[in-house]
Amino acid sequence: MGHPYLVCFKSVIASVAEQMDYGKFPPRDTFAVILDQNTQEVDGHRLDTEAARIFYEMKDNPDFKYRHRLEACTPADSSTFIALQPADFVAYEAQRLMHDKRNGIDKMRAAFNFMLDTTNFMCQMFDDATLLRLKDEIEATKCGPNGLVVIPKYVPREQGHADKS
Repeated sequence: MGHPYLVCFKSVIASVAEQMDYGKFPPRDTFAVILDQNTQEVDGHRLDTEAARIFYEMKDNPDFKYRHRLEACTPADSSTFIALQPADFVAYEAQRLMHDKRNGIDKMRAAFNFMLDTTNFMCQMFDDATLLRLKDEIEATKCGPNGLVVIPKYVPREQGHADKS
C-alpha cells in the first residue's frame, strides 16, 4: 500500500474527486492541491514530491474513474503560500474532532463550528473497524507498487451513518 502519508493522500484525492461527481459538479470543474512541504524521505524520495508524482499518475491513469477532476499538485511552504495556514487550521480541527469523537466527546470547538455554518465538511477516519471492513477488498485488489487507492464508501449524513465510515 505504501507509506501511510501517501495512502492517506491518495484516499483524500480520490474521495474529493468522487464527491465532485456525486455532488453533480459540472464536468469541467477540477481541483488543484497545494501540499505543505514534507521533507521526510521514504526510499530516497521526499514525501511531498512523491505525493505530487502520485497525483499526476492518478490524473494520467485511464483506469482511475475520477481522473478528469484532477488539475494540478504543487508542494509549497506555508510561509510563502498563505492559503496553507487556514488549511492547516481545518486539518488540525478535523483531527481534534475525530480524536474527541473517539473519546466520547461530541462537541466541536467554537471557531470550527462557526466555520461549518457556512461551509460543507466531510470527514473520514481509517480506524480499526474501517480497515477491517476494507481488508478483503484491499487484499484482493491487484495493482502495481504503491498503486492502491482506497475510496471508502460514502454514506450521506441524511442517512444517519456519516460517522461510521
